[in-house]
Amino acid sequence: GGPAVYLADRDLQRRLGTVPSPEGLLALAVRRDADLPSPRPGDLFLYLDKVQDPVNVGMLVRSALAFGLAGVLLGAGTADAFHPTAMARSAGASLRLAPVPCPAERFLAWAGRHGARILGAEAGGVLSGLPEKRETRVLALGNEGGGLSPEIRAACSGFLSIPMSAGWDSLNVAVAGSLLMRDLAAAG
Repeated sequence: GGPAVYLADRDLQRRLGTVPSPEGLLALAVRRDADLPSPRPGDLFLYLDKVQDPVNVGMLVRSALAFGLAGVLLGAGTADAFHPTAMARSAGASLRLAPVPCPAERFLAWAGRHGARILGAEAGGVLSGLPEKRETRVLALGNEGGGLSPEIRAACSGFLSIPMSAGWDSLNVAVAGSLLMRDLAAAG
């Protein structure tokens, strides 16, 4: 056999669930350590560098799946993509993409081994021409208040930003990351 399946009434779902309006499905699973992916030419990945809010992490994983990214890597200090709030915001995308915890040192070694081009997101970033689609690319998003860590920033080959109205230079990391993922996924 397969997994055990039980029917639960709505009241039990509300008591056991983590959100006020459950979707009608509860699951309990064993979590295994995941290996870092082996990229193919043209793959696009997302690296989250100390993104602390599980709402942002869940929404970014959801967008990564929507825009066809090959995977999501979670730097140290990043909220757990399997936290109940992140899971709810990912709408199940965390189960499909299976984000991998990956401290900066491990991430940078992986990126170097695979010739991945790391692009950082920041207000005021300028990049002349997006990387070609045949390259392995990683969009690195930083902490909600502090941006990219110096270690990740130093490894970036360029920085992307989103043009905004004069006098405003800030977007939520999940919104900005989603827009940049869309642009990178479509580029080439």
